[in-house]
Amino acid sequence: MDKHTIVIIILVFLFLGSTSFSIYAMTSGEETFTVDTTSLEQERLRLEQEKEQLKEEKKTLEKKLASAEEQKAVLEVEKDSPFDHVNDKQVKVFKNKIEIDLKDVEWWTIADTNSMDPLIDEGSTALSIKPASEESIHLGDVAFYDSQIAERVIIHRVIKISSDEKGWFSKFKGDNLIEVDPEDVRFPQVKGVMIGVIY
Repeated sequence: MDKHTIVIIILVFLFLGSTSFSIYAMTSGEETFTVDTTSLEQERLRLEQEKEQLKEEKKTLEKKLASAEEQKAVLEVEKDSPFDHVNDKQVKVFKNKIEIDLKDVEWWTIADTNSMDPLIDEGSTALSIKPASEESIHLGDVAFYDSQIAERVIIHRVIKISSDEKGWFSKFKGDNLIEVDPEDVRFPQVKGVMIGVIY
């Protein structure tokens, strides 16, 4: 045998060996792929089950929350809040200033009476607007009125609106007081409805 024949025989053996290895590798790869597909399917099913469990848990928690909201404690009774006297379009906030597009705004410095704690206290600055009419005053509003009994301006919350033989009147009470203010406050006594507090 000459050298060329030997080289050819070696190349044929190498080629056949390489082909056999490739076939084995491809077959082996197919088996591995089949196993991975099964594992992936099992994982997908497990995740689907977990997803369904989480949905059920979410529904249960939503029911508990709704139930808790319905069963408010005695102290958490619904209270009248101030009316929205300033709409969003009237307020512009910039980096160096705030603009409120309102007429006849007054500012008040609060005295140390503690009657409206914790909403306002000594040193707080409150902003108010003069109500245009009796209809501009609402239950829950915090307002300034000229007390004929105390002979000074008082800031308390409107807790009642009614009328009698003299006409419209409102009743006030301090948030931090037990007793209602004794006088019937008539519209001309109301100096302003609070629209904001600056602390």
